[in-house]
Amino acid sequence: MTTYTFKPDLALETDLFIKEYIESIESVDKSYKEEARDYCDKLAVPPGALGQVAEVYQRLYEIGKGSVQVDKPGVLVYVSDNGVVQAGVSNNPVITTYQVAENMLEGKATISLLTKHSNSDLEIVDLGCLTDLSSGTTYKISHGTKNFNEEPAMTREQAGQAIIAGIKITEKQIEKGWNIVGTGEMGVGNTTTSAAVISTILGTDIKETIGLGAGLDKAGRMRKEQVITEGALKHQPFRDGLDIASKIGGYDILGIAGTFLACAKHKIPCVIDGVISMAGMLVAQTIEPKIIDIAFASHISMEPGYQKALTHTKLQPLFYLDMRLGEGSGCPFLFQFMETAKFTIENMVDFDKAGLTVDDYVDIRVEN
Repeated sequence: MTTYTFKPDLALETDLFIKEYIESIESVDKSYKEEARDYCDKLAVPPGALGQVAEVYQRLYEIGKGSVQVDKPGVLVYVSDNGVVQAGVSNNPVITTYQVAENMLEGKATISLLTKHSNSDLEIVDLGCLTDLSSGTTYKISHGTKNFNEEPAMTREQAGQAIIAGIKITEKQIEKGWNIVGTGEMGVGNTTTSAAVISTILGTDIKETIGLGAGLDKAGRMRKEQVITEGALKHQPFRDGLDIASKIGGYDILGIAGTFLACAKHKIPCVIDGVISMAGMLVAQTIEPKIIDIAFASHISMEPGYQKALTHTKLQPLFYLDMRLGEGSGCPFLFQFMETAKFTIENMVDFDKAGLTVDDYVDIRVEN
């Protein structure tokens, strides 16, 4: 695997960079979705019968300004360790982050197999693993974050560097031809940081966003709730989404946020996997609300924080798989669905060619 090294410029004014970057993000042109819907309504099926097949196609058509290109998908997996693990929020040893990331690089992890089977690219990005990875893309902000139960997880500058790393790395993949980007991660303790970020951004009780992560018992879950509650209280008030993520989040969340911003600028569909990538999407949305127009939810994560955020975003996942793996594992399923939607819609015949009459059908979308 090719290795890129992005060395953070400590003199970089990260807030200014991000501000200028989001000013270049334009809204999607809604007229293209209307055009795609009109086209779908002429196809020889009962009006609205294609459901999410048509809806996904129409959104892709809107993002692509009249063109649907889904033949070069890829998943970015952001790897980082989280200092909050020191507070006892996970049963996994911290070396797990490094070992699973190495398994990804060697093609042995679940996401490696899923991307291989779906003919998708996979790029592993080390933003903050305690142990340096053997290959992949490296933009080391630091070797792990700090324990937010005692102090901010990182500085605001480091948080900005993680977002900028996500932007740069995503743009590098877009230059290579990626036309769909999936977001994944690896980092022990990152369901804790994600629950903290989601509950704070949404202003909800932490009890509604914490789950069992990779595997906790009842006592472990109570400990997780206590750590997040105390940590979030310690770091109030919060200035904005970036401030929230810098104090109680992780580099992986922020890298994912950068990916969403880059995809919004370049009008590339960006896919959410589970709770960590959902947290990253929410952080990006606090910076630039327009990113929601290029965001797709792949499956319904079993983590409560994901489900709470899903209600907020009003996105509609395509799959209920009872999954809680992370890694970006839900993204390849949606990649294949998108390709199927494109092939189906663009190869169907209209009513005239099918020898049918649209007037013989009742459009239940209108009547009901």
